[in-house]
Amino acid sequence: MAAKLSEMQMGDSVDIGKLVTKTEIKQTRLQCDEECLALERNRRLAEALNISENSDPFNTRCGTKYSDSLKDDARKDLKFVSDIEREIKALVDAVNKGKQTKKSHCFPPMNRDHRKIIHDLAEVYGVESVSYDSEPKRNVVITAIKGKSACPNISLMTVLEREIQAKPPPPIAHYRHLPDRNGGSGGTQKAPREDPVIDYFDVQD
Repeated sequence: MAAKLSEMQMGDSVDIGKLVTKTEIKQTRLQCDEECLALERNRRLAEALNISENSDPFNTRCGTKYSDSLKDDARKDLKFVSDIEREIKALVDAVNKGKQTKKSHCFPPMNRDHRKIIHDLAEVYGVESVSYDSEPKRNVVITAIKGKSACPNISLMTVLEREIQAKPPPPIAHYRHLPDRNGGSGGTQKAPREDPVIDYFDVQD
Protein backbone atom coordinates (compact mmCIF):
# COMPACT_ATOMS: atom_id res chain seq x y z
CA MET A 1 0.00 0.00 0.00
CA ALA A 2 2.83 2.43 0.88
CA ALA A 3 4.51 1.77 -2.46
CA LYS A 4 1.27 2.52 -4.31
CA LEU A 5 0.81 5.78 -2.42
CA SER A 6 4.35 6.88 -3.25
CA GLU A 7 3.66 6.19 -6.93
CA MET A 8 0.55 8.40 -6.74
CA GLN A 9 2.55 11.23 -5.17
CA MET A 10 5.05 11.02 -8.05
CA GLY A 11 2.24 11.47 -10.57
CA ASP A 12 1.82 7.87 -11.71
CA SER A 13 -1.67 6.43 -12.20
CA VAL A 14 -2.74 3.59 -9.92
CA ASP A 15 -5.69 1.19 -10.26
CA ILE A 16 -7.49 1.61 -6.92
CA GLY A 17 -9.72 -1.35 -7.69
CA LYS A 18 -6.88 -3.63 -6.63
CA LEU A 19 -6.49 -1.79 -3.33
CA VAL A 20 -10.10 -2.16 -2.18
CA THR A 21 -11.50 -5.56 -1.26
CA LYS A 22 -15.01 -6.75 -2.08
CA THR A 23 -15.94 -6.61 1.61
CA GLU A 24 -14.95 -2.94 1.81
CA ILE A 25 -16.99 -2.19 -1.30
CA LYS A 26 -20.09 -3.75 0.27
CA GLN A 27 -19.55 -1.79 3.48
CA THR A 28 -19.30 1.52 1.61
CA ARG A 29 -22.67 1.12 -0.11
CA LEU A 30 -25.19 3.73 0.99
CA GLN A 31 -28.42 2.54 2.53
CA CYS A 32 -31.53 3.07 0.42
CA ASP A 33 -33.71 5.74 2.02
CA GLU A 34 -37.45 6.25 1.66
CA GLU A 35 -37.09 8.19 -1.60
CA CYS A 36 -34.91 5.47 -3.09
CA LEU A 37 -37.37 2.76 -2.05
CA ALA A 38 -40.27 4.69 -3.61
CA LEU A 39 -38.44 5.01 -6.92
CA GLU A 40 -37.62 1.31 -6.94
CA ARG A 41 -41.22 0.42 -6.09
CA ASN A 42 -42.56 2.60 -8.92
CA ARG A 43 -40.08 1.06 -11.35
CA ARG A 44 -41.28 -2.44 -10.50
CA LEU A 45 -44.91 -1.39 -10.83
CA ALA A 46 -44.20 0.09 -14.25
CA GLU A 47 -42.61 -3.18 -15.34
CA ALA A 48 -45.54 -5.21 -14.01
CA LEU A 49 -48.04 -2.99 -15.84
CA ASN A 50 -45.93 -3.00 -19.04
CA ILE A 51 -45.57 0.79 -18.91
CA SER A 52 -42.56 2.38 -20.55
CA GLU A 53 -40.27 4.21 -18.12
CA ASN A 54 -39.82 6.97 -20.72
CA SER A 55 -43.45 8.00 -20.21
CA ASP A 56 -42.77 8.74 -16.52
CA PRO A 57 -46.17 7.43 -15.35
CA PHE A 58 -45.54 8.29 -11.71
CA ASN A 59 -44.28 11.85 -12.27
CA THR A 60 -41.02 11.09 -10.48
CA ARG A 61 -38.96 13.45 -12.62
CA CYS A 62 -40.91 16.55 -11.76
CA GLY A 63 -40.63 15.80 -8.03
CA THR A 64 -43.31 16.09 -5.37
CA LYS A 65 -44.63 19.55 -4.61
CA TYR A 66 -46.50 19.98 -1.34
CA SER A 67 -48.18 23.34 -1.00
CA ASP A 68 -47.25 25.63 1.87
CA SER A 69 -50.85 25.60 3.10
CA LEU A 70 -50.82 21.79 3.26
CA LYS A 71 -47.57 21.77 5.20
CA ASP A 72 -48.86 24.44 7.59
CA ASP A 73 -52.04 22.43 8.23
CA ALA A 74 -50.04 19.22 8.66
CA ARG A 75 -47.75 20.74 11.31
CA LYS A 76 -50.79 21.32 13.54
CA ASP A 77 -51.46 17.56 13.84
CA LEU A 78 -48.50 15.43 12.76
CA LYS A 79 -49.94 12.19 14.15
CA PHE A 80 -53.14 12.61 12.15
CA VAL A 81 -51.18 13.31 8.96
CA SER A 82 -48.95 10.29 9.55
CA ASP A 83 -51.97 7.99 9.97
CA ILE A 84 -53.78 9.40 6.92
CA GLU A 85 -50.73 9.22 4.68
CA ARG A 86 -50.09 5.63 5.77
CA GLU A 87 -53.70 4.73 4.89
CA ILE A 88 -53.54 6.38 1.46
CA LYS A 89 -50.21 4.72 0.67
CA ALA A 90 -51.57 1.28 1.63
CA LEU A 91 -54.61 1.83 -0.59
CA VAL A 92 -52.50 2.87 -3.59
CA ASP A 93 -50.14 -0.08 -3.18
CA ALA A 94 -53.08 -2.49 -2.86
CA VAL A 95 -54.83 -1.35 -6.04
CA ASN A 96 -51.63 -1.31 -8.11
CA LYS A 97 -50.59 -4.78 -6.96
CA GLY A 98 -54.06 -6.34 -7.01
CA LYS A 99 -56.47 -7.31 -9.78
CA GLN A 100 -59.12 -4.66 -9.07
CA THR A 101 -58.98 -1.46 -11.11
CA LYS A 102 -60.38 0.66 -8.25
CA LYS A 103 -60.27 0.43 -4.49
CA SER A 104 -61.92 2.76 -1.95
CA HIS A 105 -61.55 3.59 1.72
CA CYS A 106 -64.05 5.42 3.92
CA PHE A 107 -62.68 7.64 6.68
CA PRO A 108 -64.72 8.31 9.85
CA PRO A 109 -66.47 11.66 10.36
CA MET A 110 -64.07 14.49 11.13
CA ASN A 111 -63.82 18.28 11.17
CA ARG A 112 -63.31 20.47 8.13
CA ASP A 113 -59.59 21.04 8.67
CA HIS A 114 -58.86 17.32 8.75
CA ARG A 115 -61.01 16.71 5.67
CA LYS A 116 -59.07 19.40 3.81
CA ILE A 117 -55.78 17.64 4.60
CA ILE A 118 -57.17 14.39 3.17
CA HIS A 119 -58.33 16.12 -0.03
CA ASP A 120 -54.94 17.83 -0.50
CA LEU A 121 -52.98 14.64 0.17
CA ALA A 122 -55.24 12.62 -2.13
CA GLU A 123 -54.45 15.02 -4.97
CA VAL A 124 -50.71 14.43 -4.50
CA TYR A 125 -51.20 10.66 -4.60
CA GLY A 126 -53.49 10.85 -7.64
CA VAL A 127 -56.41 9.55 -5.57
CA GLU A 128 -60.03 10.69 -5.94
CA SER A 129 -61.65 12.11 -2.79
CA VAL A 130 -65.29 12.98 -2.14
CA SER A 131 -67.05 14.24 1.01
CA TYR A 132 -70.40 12.78 2.03
CA ASP A 133 -73.16 13.48 4.58
CA SER A 134 -73.71 16.69 6.50
CA GLU A 135 -72.13 18.09 9.63
CA PRO A 136 -71.24 16.80 12.16
CA LYS A 137 -71.16 13.38 10.44
CA ARG A 138 -69.48 14.58 7.26
CA ASN A 139 -66.70 12.23 6.14
CA VAL A 140 -64.35 11.60 3.19
CA VAL A 141 -64.16 8.60 0.87
CA ILE A 142 -61.01 8.14 -1.21
CA THR A 143 -60.67 5.95 -4.31
CA ALA A 144 -57.37 4.76 -5.76
CA ILE A 145 -57.29 3.91 -9.48
CA LYS A 146 -54.94 1.35 -10.98
CA GLY A 147 -52.32 2.94 -13.23
CA LYS A 148 -53.29 6.49 -12.18
CA SER A 149 -52.74 6.58 -8.43
CA ALA A 150 -49.13 6.37 -7.28
CA CYS A 151 -47.08 7.06 -4.17
CA PRO A 152 -44.87 10.17 -4.48
CA ASN A 153 -41.11 9.81 -4.39
CA ILE A 154 -41.04 11.42 -0.94
CA SER A 155 -43.78 11.52 1.69
CA LEU A 156 -45.14 14.64 3.35
CA MET A 157 -44.00 13.44 6.77
CA THR A 158 -40.44 13.04 5.49
CA VAL A 159 -40.51 16.59 4.12
CA LEU A 160 -41.72 17.97 7.45
CA GLU A 161 -39.12 16.00 9.42
CA ARG A 162 -36.32 17.31 7.20
CA GLU A 163 -37.53 20.88 7.60
CA ILE A 164 -37.63 20.50 11.38
CA GLN A 165 -34.09 19.09 11.48
CA ALA A 166 -32.81 21.82 9.16
CA LYS A 167 -33.95 24.66 11.43
CA PRO A 168 -30.99 26.36 13.21
CA PRO A 169 -30.93 26.38 17.04
CA PRO A 170 -32.14 29.54 18.80
CA PRO A 171 -29.47 32.17 19.52
CA ILE A 172 -27.75 32.12 22.91
CA ALA A 173 -28.01 35.26 25.02
CA HIS A 174 -24.64 36.89 25.73
CA TYR A 175 -23.74 38.72 28.93
CA ARG A 176 -20.87 41.11 29.56
CA HIS A 177 -18.15 39.55 31.72
CA LEU A 178 -16.21 41.94 33.96
CA PRO A 179 -13.10 41.11 36.02
CA ASP A 180 -13.66 40.43 39.70
CA ARG A 181 -12.15 43.13 41.91
CA ASN A 182 -11.47 40.53 44.62
CA GLY A 183 -9.07 38.64 42.36
CA GLY A 184 -11.52 36.21 40.85
CA SER A 185 -11.50 35.13 37.22
CA GLY A 186 -14.55 37.18 36.47
CA GLY A 187 -18.29 36.82 36.50
CA THR A 188 -21.48 37.97 34.95
CA GLN A 189 -22.40 41.49 35.95
CA LYS A 190 -25.51 43.36 35.04
CA ALA A 191 -25.33 46.95 33.86
CA PRO A 192 -25.68 49.49 36.73
CA ARG A 193 -29.11 50.92 37.22
CA GLU A 194 -29.40 54.56 36.25
CA ASP A 195 -31.31 56.89 38.58
CA PRO A 196 -34.00 59.01 36.96
CA VAL A 197 -33.01 62.58 36.11
CA ILE A 198 -35.03 65.19 37.96
CA ASP A 199 -36.39 68.00 35.82
CA TYR A 200 -36.72 71.04 38.10
CA PHE A 201 -38.52 73.04 35.41
CA ASP A 202 -41.35 70.51 35.13
CA VAL A 203 -43.97 72.18 37.33
CA GLN A 204 -47.33 70.47 37.56
CA ASP A 205 -50.50 71.81 39.17
